Amino acid sequence: MKHRFMSYVKIGFPLRIRHLANRGRAERFTLQSIEGPCPERSSVCQSVDRRRFKRLALQSRMRLQGLASRPLRLIEASRQATASRSGFTLIELMVTTAIMMVLIGFSVVNYNAFNEKQHVSEAASNFKSQIRLAQSKALSGQKPVSGCTAFIGYTVTFTSSTYTIEPECSEGKVYETERITVTLPKNVTFSPVPSSFFYKPLMQGTSLSTDLLITLTNGSINAIMKITPSGDISNQ
Repeated sequence: MKHRFMSYVKIGFPLRIRHLANRGRAERFTLQSIEGPCPERSSVCQSVDRRRFKRLALQSRMRLQGLASRPLRLIEASRQATASRSGFTLIELMVTTAIMMVLIGFSVVNYNAFNEKQHVSEAASNFKSQIRLAQSKALSGQKPVSGCTAFIGYTVTFTSSTYTIEPECSEGKVYETERITVTLPKNVTFSPVPSSFFYKPLMQGTSLSTDLLITLTNGSINAIMKITPSGDISNQ
């Protein structure tokens, strides 16, 4: 029956094709009609299913447009494959997220290490500035305005997280207005705590007999400075 039907379609159904051109657009072919001497009571016509007939008409139209080599199921599969390639799979998203987390972790660690190093560096720079200021005042003999008969110099004392610079006179008074106390940044300490010393006035140096090493640290980063008996301070 299938052979008779295909023979009937090829021979008894002549196709009439009309060529259309629409104001310079691309040429196209349309199926005008499928006609033929098919008696209503013919056993062949009665055996042709309507759905198969529609499929035949669609395949004929595709054949005219040069698409007969691609069956409908291949076209549908191609569309589904194209749609599936437009997104990301779960594994791809998980791998991308893992890589991003690793990169962010390294960035945070490096940023924290940079901040810690900056805190220690700033604390050391500020300490050297304050020590040089005390040295300068002692060299010039700058003493408190009142209540100081014999000027001894500028004393520098330390705790684990602070240092204080203040003038010292023979009266042994505390001059609050002349005192400078500096607190180190968070997590930065003196280790070990340095010994106290003082700058003598008028280019007499310090009370130190040997070099004094001062270490600022936050546990992992250190800044070491050296103060000589003459009063100079430098990085070690």
